[in-house]
Amino acid sequence: MAKKSASRKLELVQAISALYGGPPEMLGPGSKEHKPMLVRLAAFLGLPIKEDESKQTHAKKIVEAFGGTWDVSCESGGPRSQTITEVGLQRLYEAALKGGPTTLVRDTNQSHVVHDEHPPEKLALRSTREIEKIEVIRDVKFRRAVLDAWGTSCRCCSISEIRLIDAAHILAVANNGGDVVPNGIPLCALHHRMFDNGMLQIEIDGVNRKAYFFHPKELVSKTIDAENSLLWPCRVKKEILLPKTVGFAAFSAWYRRAEKIKNGKP
Repeated sequence: MAKKSASRKLELVQAISALYGGPPEMLGPGSKEHKPMLVRLAAFLGLPIKEDESKQTHAKKIVEAFGGTWDVSCESGGPRSQTITEVGLQRLYEAALKGGPTTLVRDTNQSHVVHDEHPPEKLALRSTREIEKIEVIRDVKFRRAVLDAWGTSCRCCSISEIRLIDAAHILAVANNGGDVVPNGIPLCALHHRMFDNGMLQIEIDGVNRKAYFFHPKELVSKTIDAENSLLWPCRVKKEILLPKTVGFAAFSAWYRRAEKIKNGKP
């Protein structure tokens, strides 16, 4: 019975981490959930919490913020143990579904896109395998947050027609990239597509704490000519001026995670 409960708790914490775009969470010793998961979830939901509070307090605030009930069945072991039960994690997951952004999901086993806005009580918990098969397409909240932080011009070519500006993910959502501002950058539709296909890349200078865009030389040398030179504004690497609200450390951390996945590393 204990083994089954631990397995269920693992499914729940991984489902919760998938909601805020983080990597799959694992349980600690004694099948205990990790506190950083709750901190990240609260930040994703826009809830102010104090990091020195207990895990149980974090979870209780999140659940109650979205109309849920937190009681003795949600905790075990007393304040020192700081353990959240399977019941508590289930209520936390349901609260996160209520509070998170409306999304569209495309199941890879289907040929159509479905709107995923079911009430929590009717939304079955997806297994880890199912989560990996789902491509999550976030709504306009991510784009708005990225453009508010960065401005409304393409950071590659500087075009400022807002109808053409996307919020590109540094680490793709399909690879557990979060819908958080440091994981986004404004690009026009053309350079967004080029970025996603490796035709526009990022270079990180950790010594000087700077980031740059560049086009791979082998692509530019084969493709560049007078007629399409405007497509390749970063033939010479171009510095990405990071807003203060993003910061070099957070931006580069998402980039390094993306590079690890691209190079086949976990």
